[in-house]
Amino acid sequence: MNSSDSEQPSRRAALGRFLPLAAVLAALAAAAAAVVALNPSDTLKAAPVPSTSRPPAEQLRALDTAAGLPNLAPEADYELAFATLAARCQEQDAGLAAEVRTVLELLRKDGDTEENELTVMQHLAALVPSGLQTNCSQAANAYVTIRQGSH
Repeated sequence: MNSSDSEQPSRRAALGRFLPLAAVLAALAAAAAAVVALNPSDTLKAAPVPSTSRPPAEQLRALDTAAGLPNLAPEADYELAFATLAARCQEQDAGLAAEVRTVLELLRKDGDTEENELTVMQHLAALVPSGLQTNCSQAANAYVTIRQGSH
């Protein structure tokens, strides 16, 4: 029996641990592909967030304020939601804020009036597993697809 034969069971066990993650990533990729298939012009392209010296969470709250949304959450809620999302995403600061902004723009374009910058951050963070920074634009694509399917 050579050494490669004895390694087979341990390789299979290792692969078995990664299959659930692979299934999740495959589902996200399929959802992202569905967005492209539905309308290629609606794929997520980071919408610019007005650049200022203010932190991204504060900028996103300012966008909700400018939109005249009632019952706006305190700034601390935006900061917590942005920090939670940033801890899970490869995109950071202005790039991550642009992803959030783009998701909201696509949802509004589709007639969704229930979301705002804060809820988008909270919902995206719920989709992305903690403990691992990932490309959140894929999760954003999946989220838009899910929300568009519910309307």
